[in-house]
Parts: sequence; C-alpha cells; structure tokens
Amino acid sequence: MELERVGPALKVKTKENLKDWRSKITKVNQLQTSINNVIPEVRSTLERLATELNRTTERIENRESSINMNLDDTAEEYRENITKLSALSEDYK
Repeated sequence: MELERVGPALKVKTKENLKDWRSKITKVNQLQTSINNVIPEVRSTLERLATELNRTTERIENRESSINMNLDDTAEEYRENITKLSALSEDYK
C-alpha cells in the first residue's frame, strides 16, 4: 500500500550510456539516407502540383477579368442607382 501511495512521486534516473550517442548518430544517418532517397519523388510531385496550381490560378484570373469586363456596365448602373437613392432619401428626410 505504501508503494502505491508514493509510487507516482518516485522518479527513475538512469545514467547516460556512452554508446547512446553512437546509436543516435547511426539513426540520424539512416534517416538522412531515407530522406535523400525520397527527395526526387517528392520534388517531382511538388513541381507538378506547382504547375497545376499556376495553371489554375491563371484560369481563375482570366475568368475574373472576363466577369469584371462583362459586369462593368451593370456595376456602373448600380452605382448610379445608389447615388439616386441616396439623393431621394435625403429629399424625403
């Protein structure tokens, strides 16, 4: 019962193993090799995605400019109507 009571307060301390750094370096080297093997595939995928995104952005910009050109007259008419409405509102106040 005493162990259950004080168990959470106990901390386990281990001495640093001198060979531990060697295993960490080995692991880092393995990970670096894995990353170097994957880089060409990831790079080509990212380049393909970048090209596709650029193409899509261009299409959106072209469509947006087309819509703006087509609706320019309507927007101007809307502004005129808003101005007239403001003037009429002021007259009736």
